[in-house]
Amino acid sequence: MRPIQQNPINRQGIAYTAHPYPQKAKPKVKSKQNFFTLWDEVWGFAAKDYPIIATELGWVKADGKGAHIPVINDGSYGPHIIEFMQNRNISWVAWVFDPDWSPTMISDWDFTPTQQGAFFKKEMLKHQ
Repeated sequence: MRPIQQNPINRQGIAYTAHPYPQKAKPKVKSKQNFFTLWDEVWGFAAKDYPIIATELGWVKADGKGAHIPVINDGSYGPHIIEFMQNRNISWVAWVFDPDWSPTMISDWDFTPTQQGAFFKKEMLKHQ
């Protein structure tokens, strides 16, 4: 049982946060449904009762700049995590708009998007 299930904060105006990087959830068989099930068990369940914002999420390919655990992924994480959060009304902030911190949204100060940067830009533009 998670701490939020045992002892939630009893205050008005509280929101919970998550940092659901791709390697934090490791189902035995990698599939969208298995990730959804695991994310629900670990943190998504709280969205039924509390506001949640994922304040860090993103990925970088294994051979990409700044690749490290827990952010390494082939790109399949992006569509899965967005669909998961949309289905549960969870807000999110992609990480990070800086070419030196990983997982980067941009590869340089000319704002050239990385793979995840292009993906999240497309997602954000859907909500203009």
